[in-house]
Amino acid sequence: MKLFPLPDGYGVTSVPNAVLDSLLQRDSDVDLITFALRTLWWLERSTSFPKSVSVRELRTDRTLIATIGNSFDAAMDAACNRGIFVRTSGSGTDKLVLNTVSAGRSGGIVNDQVDGPSGGWNVAASTTGPADAFRAYEQNIGQLTPMIRESISISLQDFTDAQITQAIRIAVENDARSWSFIKAVLRKWNSEGIPDERKPRRDPGRFRVPEAELKRYLERSRTQ
Repeated sequence: MKLFPLPDGYGVTSVPNAVLDSLLQRDSDVDLITFALRTLWWLERSTSFPKSVSVRELRTDRTLIATIGNSFDAAMDAACNRGIFVRTSGSGTDKLVLNTVSAGRSGGIVNDQVDGPSGGWNVAASTTGPADAFRAYEQNIGQLTPMIRESISISLQDFTDAQITQAIRIAVENDARSWSFIKAVLRKWNSEGIPDERKPRRDPGRFRVPEAELKRYLERSRTQ
């Protein structure tokens, strides 16, 4: 017996606690809430790194057209001014990205950057350790869940922030974007030592995992 009328294989859209808290403020209007939730829906399905959605796509979204209509611009400005999203402009395309850096940023257009002033969401106290590894994970791998944040924090006891960021880069370069693969790289370094970055390589910006090891990982991922 199913408690909820949800179809098999139903999807889930994650809403960060800080965003939910912001949307539940008394001065939040229905258009702002609708715009923010629908934009999060788009971002959840984005395959870009970092996750983004173009303003053009949002303007043609049938759900937004049917619900907020002519209030689109006002709702988008409100969401950016609230600090939920940052609007970027690059290659002639305006996009929205989730503001994981700080809140209260101006809703103006910025050029290919999402960095903001210090301060921000009232969840900073739960993010222990240096910020670069957390930011690198979220921008290149996926959502930074509490469990993954805790796992990264534990790893920071044995590795530096730069080393974990490098492990994330290795996962991206090997098209194996998952925390389990990153942990495998860290375990390998823990047992065999961290590669000496001072030694010259033919391609100093890349580190390839042995093909056989990568193949085993991808096969395990497909069967899970």
